[in-house]
Amino acid sequence: MHFPVQCFKCYFLSTVKWCFLLVQELRSREEELERVSLQQRMHEEALRRREHELAEREVQLVERELNVMILQQVIGKPTPKKRSGKFRKSRLKLLKTGGCKSISAPSGIVCHLKTCSFVSGVDSYACCKNEFAVHNCIGQY
Repeated sequence: MHFPVQCFKCYFLSTVKWCFLLVQELRSREEELERVSLQQRMHEEALRRREHELAEREVQLVERELNVMILQQVIGKPTPKKRSGKFRKSRLKLLKTGGCKSISAPSGIVCHLKTCSFVSGVDSYACCKNEFAVHNCIGQY
């Protein structure tokens, strides 16, 4: 009879020890989950702060852009300075009415074209004295 009581006692102690180990494991897991959730909350809070900062910067940027656009509209386009001097009104009237429509021909141009007849067996470029001149050779082929 003494033996079954001893076995029951061992069984009971082992079961209590096993329960105690399970409770410790559950507590460690809960602590780990709490740490992870705390990290996530901190990360979310940092992201919210960053998002808020970016929204503020965007609002400031839009305000600056609007101020620049308003200043550009208020200032307007720059006006050039008026030329000072004596201009003859008759020449200005001629230019406005189209009195100078014709363009004069260029002056001082000399033609360097030479004509050579092509003779079989003779070099066609032999007749030209200037090697830079443009050739226009006419002949039978």
